[in-house]
Amino acid sequence: MYFSKNLSQAFTLVFALLAFCAPAFAQKSSTTATILGIVADSATLHPLEYAAVSVYPKDSTTPVGGMITDDKGAFNIADLKPGVYRLKVEFIGYRPKIKDNITLKAGNNDIGTVSIADKSNKMKEVTITGQKSFVENKLDKLVFNVGNDVTSSGGSATDVLKKVPQVDVDINGNVELLGNANIKVLLNGKPSAQFDNNLAEALRVIPASQIDKIEVITSPGAQYDVEGTGGIINIILKESKVKGINGTFNISAGTRVENTSLYLHAQNGPVEFNFSVSGNANLSGNVPTSSNRTADSAGIVQTRLLQSGTGSTYWYGYRSQLGMDWDITKTDHFSVNLGYFFHGNQNTGSLNQQQLAYGVNPIDALSGRNTTSGDGYGGADLTLNYKKKFKGEGHELMVFARPAAYNELETYSRKNAEQSVTVSGAGGAQHEHFFEFNYGADYSRALGKDIVLNVGAKATVSRINVDANHTVLDMGSGNYVDDPTFLNNYANYR
Repeated sequence: MYFSKNLSQAFTLVFALLAFCAPAFAQKSSTTATILGIVADSATLHPLEYAAVSVYPKDSTTPVGGMITDDKGAFNIADLKPGVYRLKVEFIGYRPKIKDNITLKAGNNDIGTVSIADKSNKMKEVTITGQKSFVENKLDKLVFNVGNDVTSSGGSATDVLKKVPQVDVDINGNVELLGNANIKVLLNGKPSAQFDNNLAEALRVIPASQIDKIEVITSPGAQYDVEGTGGIINIILKESKVKGINGTFNISAGTRVENTSLYLHAQNGPVEFNFSVSGNANLSGNVPTSSNRTADSAGIVQTRLLQSGTGSTYWYGYRSQLGMDWDITKTDHFSVNLGYFFHGNQNTGSLNQQQLAYGVNPIDALSGRNTTSGDGYGGADLTLNYKKKFKGEGHELMVFARPAAYNELETYSRKNAEQSVTVSGAGGAQHEHFFEFNYGADYSRALGKDIVLNVGAKATVSRINVDANHTVLDMGSGNYVDDPTFLNNYANYR
């Protein structure tokens, strides 16, 4: 009786607490606002894809949210505080549209269709003050302004490229431009050795917070290398023109990919220095696999194959650069940039299997395999540029020299076991040394409003040395020893 009475009091107390806390929880879950709608052409009412939508507080010029419309012209900007906002819509070939005094309440706020007019349509004079649009369509290229996209503050260059029109990035980080994978990627308008080996891994090392804009050039001029027949993607990093010493530091953690970056800038008169370092890594984890396959005859199992294994992948990378810019005169400019980079990956895997056979001659055989592999690629490049500007827009001459040296090391090893006893093994390594020296000149001049003359000349000297070997597991010592019949060393000059 005493126990029943106390139990009844306990239930009463619990229900009272739940009744008190439920409104608080309900209020907390609906404290943010979401604004959604559709951007359409004012004349045809057709939805517009890739239109840039930005949301500003009522009395602020700094956006607190934004995105690019999807293929149906829809936008959905979440995690906003309830209040009064201003909405701005921009699209290539259309006049910017601003909607003021939009009151957002907690939850979804559908503002319907936002119509924007073609620039060819006549309208009263409007003065609009704001940032550059997300996407600019210029004479010879398309420019995606990353600095104006608040959704690109985290992640890497790979994540930013997924938002750029005409660029496709698959799940493995491979990049295509208009369906063509034969592209050239530049850094600040210059080739970089870090993109020559594994483009997907090199892009992961560049944090999005350091990118100012990305230029997409589908018809490269003479000043670009001919390797990128599918087009050019030029990643331009942020710069600071503030005198004195300043810098930024960014870190992103708590996800499968960790990112960090540091940027420092110093300027005194016509000379300025900049230094940056960035890196990232993914958190590795084991991925288990298993299978159970049987073969039967007349409904009776004759053989069975049981397999189980695990695999893991870990990758990491970093890059740093030190540069100097010197405005010798108003028309003469000299710059030097030294960069160092490294990115690599490590893979491990194991597979155990048991093969069973039933009947007159039963079999119970155990076997296994353990494998490891790795790839590391790194090096340094130096860029020297001299630019001479002449009278007239786009009339300039640039002379450059770019020496670069980098190394790649690939390794692998494998052990085979039977009945839980190691019976054989093999391994190997390939070490590649690259040296390349590019030098040349580019000349450009505008011949008219829509015509630009580009003339360039370039020479390349390179050397490649490769050392490769194959090893086998010595069962007596347990060590891997070189297989003398499988050595491979050569050098290539051009």
